[in-house]
Amino acid sequence: MTPELNNRKNRILKAIIDDYIDTAIPVGSRTIYKEYIQDFSPATIRNEMADLEEEGLIEQPHTSAGRIPTDSGYRHFVDNIMKAKHLSIKEKELIKEIAYNIKQDFDDAQDSISRMFSELLNYLTVVVSHKKQTPTTSYSGMSHMIRQPEFKDIEKTRKIIELIEHKESLTGLIDDYAREKEDFNVKIGSENKTREFKEYSVIVTNIRNIEIGIIGPTRMSYSKIAALFDFLNQEF
Repeated sequence: MTPELNNRKNRILKAIIDDYIDTAIPVGSRTIYKEYIQDFSPATIRNEMADLEEEGLIEQPHTSAGRIPTDSGYRHFVDNIMKAKHLSIKEKELIKEIAYNIKQDFDDAQDSISRMFSELLNYLTVVVSHKKQTPTTSYSGMSHMIRQPEFKDIEKTRKIIELIEHKESLTGLIDDYAREKEDFNVKIGSENKTREFKEYSVIVTNIRNIEIGIIGPTRMSYSKIAALFDFLNQEF
């Protein structure tokens, strides 16, 4: 359970998370003051950031003066601060196409769903279908995923490729999370059951026996994924 925060701390934490998701660069008090919050002084922002760090919601990377969110910080954001992003007309059209494919039960629906979601989000998308006796799994977006700044490390890229190649483990993970909470289940970093996935976030929804999982770095656009999944569910 994350600590309760006052409005000021929530605003500062949201600014840190929004900026870090966009830039992948640790966030300092000066950036928050210049780009997000001008009604608090830089000194006040620094003091509040020190409190957020003490509460375990942000941390300082070894090589930077800025701060980044922890898994607990992201969890507090998802549970208490996040609002679904506004979707563009193009994004809504793609979601409607995904919904149509699910309703029509096309043979290639699985592949098209994974491809379209990976194009919308630039993360790895895994789709597990239970419409036959044996679950079938397809995925798309690995090329998008490894372009994320987190995967400049070749060893990290190799590890995620190895994880995806083990389809049974991947299917089991998505299946477990979909059964646990059908509409919108978010597992952030260390919350993941499988040790190999503790550096990533996994977000899953379940629609008509089709489970859709989005896998990416913990620095994910949670609010955009929430908006896409919510709009998709509204189509049913």
